[in-house]
This record gives sequence, C-alpha cells and structure tokens, in this order.
Amino acid sequence: MGADRAYRLLVLADVWDDPDPPLHRTLIDSVLLMQADILDLAAFESAAGAVSTR
Repeated sequence: MGADRAYRLLVLADVWDDPDPPLHRTLIDSVLLMQADILDLAAFESAAGAVSTR
C-alpha cells in the first residue's frame, strides 16, 4: 500500500528471514526490488547516522 501512495519504502534484507530461503531470495531480488530500496542493516545505520548529524 505504501508504494501505491508514492512513499519511499526501505527493506532491510538481512534483518528478516523466511523459512523458505529460495522464496526469501526471490522476494528480495525480484519482487521487493521493484517497489522498495533494499539495504542491509549496516547501510541503513550508516545512512541514518549521516542524517542525524546534520
């Protein structure tokens, strides 16, 4: 729904998991990639730190 409203969506790829690893990779590499920015936790923390120090 957020993508439909033009919100910027962030998905932290390494902080959630699926019991089906191939499905998880498909979601991250294909489905979610079309609707969201995919980051790992370190990249998110780095970006958040850069914003909070402004």
